[in-house]
Amino acid sequence: MTVSEELERLHRLHQEGAISDEEYAAAKQRVLSGETPNTPPARGFFATLGGLTGETPEARIRFWTTAVHLSLLLGFVIMPLGFASPVLIWLWFRERFPEVDRHGKNVINFLICWGIAFGLCLAIGGAVAAAGRLFPLGTMPIQFAIGGAASILTVTAVVLPIIAAVKAHRGEEWRYPLVYRFLR
Repeated sequence: MTVSEELERLHRLHQEGAISDEEYAAAKQRVLSGETPNTPPARGFFATLGGLTGETPEARIRFWTTAVHLSLLLGFVIMPLGFASPVLIWLWFRERFPEVDRHGKNVINFLICWGIAFGLCLAIGGAVAAAGRLFPLGTMPIQFAIGGAASILTVTAVVLPIIAAVKAHRGEEWRYPLVYRFLR
């Protein structure tokens, strides 16, 4: 990369808010003086994700945009983490990285829509189950339909965040399908 290309890249990152004024000034000085960045190599887990140790601002952005999507999967381990972790990542990094702001809003919109859909499945399923006590065989098709919808929602809660995380790690923005944008 030439000096002018590197300066353009730094300017773009500074304008996007990915690097602070101090980081921009220091990086610009390094480029103009001909120094190479003295950053230690990333190690272990963080090296595979674009890490937190010794990486470029683009790698930090990719890491956090990927993390905001993958953090949804924590809900399958400890349910509140699946809701809290993407919101916390978005709140902590949205001002520093505009990309994290966009991806975080996308994830929160998915969470809201998915929660509404799953809540409706539970409410309708509960009502149908209660009605099933009065009419045991008459509600079976409805119960199977509700169970199928809940199963599809569960699969989408796993597959869609993984697709979005892969796209985010590549630097692409991907919107979850059939999601209303509450946060824009």
